[in-house]
Amino acid sequence: MFVEFLSNPSVRGQGWTANYTSTITTGIDEELLKANFNFYPNPTVGIFMVNSGFESSATIEIIDLLGKKVLKTFQITKGSNQIDASSLSSGIYLIKLKIGDGYHIERLVIN
Repeated sequence: MFVEFLSNPSVRGQGWTANYTSTITTGIDEELLKANFNFYPNPTVGIFMVNSGFESSATIEIIDLLGKKVLKTFQITKGSNQIDASSLSSGIYLIKLKIGDGYHIERLVIN
């Protein structure tokens, strides 16, 4: 995880910005993951596609930055899967892909 706080002395009165970048993978081979999982568009207005090349079923959870699950768990099958997160407010969320005992987390931005 990498968190960077930026503050320009000439605009400090206007506040600050934070950039957060994180990709966490546990129990899933990185090369296998790169070849078999992606989602787009990101940023999104709420509806996005998840492409899976995995033969086994997987699940997707959308969680906020505090770790709270904010939508139901989505079952992901091999091929294209549409996820509707349009009920969420604009912000940064995390997508947690679970396959068997492993998982992978990526950032999702909703405008």
